[in-house]
Amino acid sequence: MDSLRMQDDFEIGVAKKNSDHEKSDSSSEDEVAVLHEQNRIKKILNDVFNILKIPMIIDIRNSDILYSQVNRACEFLQSMRDNLLNDKKEKEELPAGNELLSLTFSEKNELINGLKNLYHVSNKQEQVRLLTIAPTDWGRQRLQKFFDSSERQARRSLQIRASKGVLASPEDLRGNKSLDTAVADAVIKFYEEDWISRVSTDKSDVLLIKTQPVAKRFMLLTMGEAFEEFKIKFPHRNH
Repeated sequence: MDSLRMQDDFEIGVAKKNSDHEKSDSSSEDEVAVLHEQNRIKKILNDVFNILKIPMIIDIRNSDILYSQVNRACEFLQSMRDNLLNDKKEKEELPAGNELLSLTFSEKNELINGLKNLYHVSNKQEQVRLLTIAPTDWGRQRLQKFFDSSERQARRSLQIRASKGVLASPEDLRGNKSLDTAVADAVIKFYEEDWISRVSTDKSDVLLIKTQPVAKRFMLLTMGEAFEEFKIKFPHRNH
């Protein structure tokens, strides 16, 4: 009985060893295939770089240098294309929608950086609207990483683009249109009139609004009374 158990254990051990060996061989073959493909691509790029007098690739782990070399090669090719077409007339007659073909990589980067700067100086709703400009195959995580946006903004922009299209204006959380800036300014100025509210006599009685201290004001009318007075003073805002 013991001898049979020992034989079974031996056979199981051999089978497991063979299975592990096969997995190791498969993994090694995959690594060799990847390395072979990398070397093939590296040779093609180095052939192009050699023709264009660009330093060849030595270490592919330095991705910044590799990006720079490829961009230089593309700019060289663009420049040669423009010289071959000779010159302004051909550039001005580019087919509609192909104007980007006449831009250099540095010009494209400048445009993209300008868009990212615009995103960062915009308010929250405009940021969501700008996110809808991104390529259609970008998902939420790609949007978050590229624009440094919040998860909620990225998700919402994808929903808006799918339902309303590019650059559609988002609605607020209540489903209503955003309050017009001119209306908001009129309400604030009306509220600050001395017959509607008064400033607190206690100088330490302040609120922080966007990190700026603002003196508290106390209503002299009820909210209902103030609203009725506002409608009388601004009848065109009463909608």
